[in-house]
Amino acid sequence: MSDPVLFIVNPVSGSGWAQCHLPEFLIEVESLGVKTRVVQSERVAHAIELARAAPGEGFRRVVAVGGDGTVHEVINGLLTQTAVPAHQLTLGVVPVGTGNDFARSIGAPRGWRPALALALLGEGRPCDMGHVRCISAAGQVGRFFANIAGAGFDAAVIAGFGGRVDGRLAYLRGVLRTWGSWRNPLFEVRGGNGPIFDDAGLMALFALGRYFGGGMQLAPSARLDDGLGNVVIVRAMGGARLLLELPRVFSGRVEGSRSVLSGLEQVMDVGSLPACPVEADGELVGHTPARFSVVPRALSAVRGKH
Repeated sequence: MSDPVLFIVNPVSGSGWAQCHLPEFLIEVESLGVKTRVVQSERVAHAIELARAAPGEGFRRVVAVGGDGTVHEVINGLLTQTAVPAHQLTLGVVPVGTGNDFARSIGAPRGWRPALALALLGEGRPCDMGHVRCISAAGQVGRFFANIAGAGFDAAVIAGFGGRVDGRLAYLRGVLRTWGSWRNPLFEVRGGNGPIFDDAGLMALFALGRYFGGGMQLAPSARLDDGLGNVVIVRAMGGARLLLELPRVFSGRVEGSRSVLSGLEQVMDVGSLPACPVEADGELVGHTPARFSVVPRALSAVRGKH
C-alpha cells in the first residue's frame, strides 16, 4: 500500500480505551509497515472535521478507531468533502466502542489487533450509505449514516441519554426507563411506490446493516451493498408483548413476528402525529417529518468474515 492511512481515534470510546491502549496501538501500527498518521478527536463533531480534511491531505483510507458514533462522524466527513469522489475512499474500522453495530455488520474482528490489521491491509469493497433529512431546532438538517436510522421509540431512548447510548445493557435500561412515559404516535410511512403503514406504531427504522442497539438483529437479512434499505416498522404494542418480542430481536427472528412489518425500499418518508425524534447510527438528529434514503456504493469499506 503506497498511500498513507489516517487513523481517527476517539479517546472516550469504550470508557476511555485509548487512555489504556494507545501506546501499544501505536507500536502495532508502526510494526505493520504502512505510512500512517494517528490523530485524536477532541470534541463532538471533531472527527467530521478531521475526516473531511483527510482526502485533501492525500489520504484515501481513513480508519475510525472507536464505536458507532465515531464511524458516524467519520463517514459524514468523508461524504461531505469535495477533494475527491467519495467512492474512491476506503473506510476501515477498529471497533473499541461499547455498541459497535456497524463493525458487526461489516464483519470486523472483535479484538483490536486483528481489526487493526484488517482495517489497514484489507481490501475495500463498495458499500452503501444512508442519508436522513429531518427537522431540527435550527431548521432542516441532513445527515449521512452507515448502519441504521429511524424515528420513534428508538430515538426517544437515545434522547433520554442526552443523544448517545453506550452499549446493549445501557440501551435496555433506556428502553425500560422510556417505556413508562412513551405514547405511540400515529405514523404515516411511504416508500417509493406508495403507502407502507398508516397506524399507531412504536418505531420506523431504515436499516443498511443487520445490527442495532448493541447487537440486536432487527434487520437480519440486511445487506450493505444491494442499493436498498430494510424498512422495519414495529407496530404499537403493550409492555408484556414487548418483553415477549425481545428474545426474537436478539436472535434475529424478528422478521417472522406479527408485530413487525418489513420490506425493501430505496427511500422511506415518515410523518407522525405528534412529531417524534429521529436518530441516525445512535445519534439524535431531529424530529419528524423525515426522509430516509440509500446512497448506493457511496464509498468502500474494509470488511471481514461474518
